[in-house]
Amino acid sequence: MVLMGLRYDRNEVRQLLRGARGTRESSTYQMILEEGRVEGRVEGRVEGQIREARQIVIELGTSKFGTPDAVTAATLERLADLDALHRLALGVLRVTTWHELLATLPDR
Repeated sequence: MVLMGLRYDRNEVRQLLRGARGTRESSTYQMILEEGRVEGRVEGRVEGQIREARQIVIELGTSKFGTPDAVTAATLERLADLDALHRLALGVLRVTTWHELLATLPDR
């Protein structure tokens, strides 16, 4: 069943397995589902941490520098690097403007 995906596309596999009994009870199938659930939980946790870190940067920065302009807000929304967001949160203590804060990001 698993190896079919190497040769056939998703729709062809679905057609071929439509009549197969016990596919969902297969230990291999169950293992693949569990791995997917674990990966999904990990990805969800990381995405939540990124959202929270981004919100902290925005709240701290807004408190110190005022409301971010549209370009700054868009830059922060695109930023999905948790370490960079943590550095920005700490950076709020050392700079005086949003521009200076964002200038501390690599590749800027």
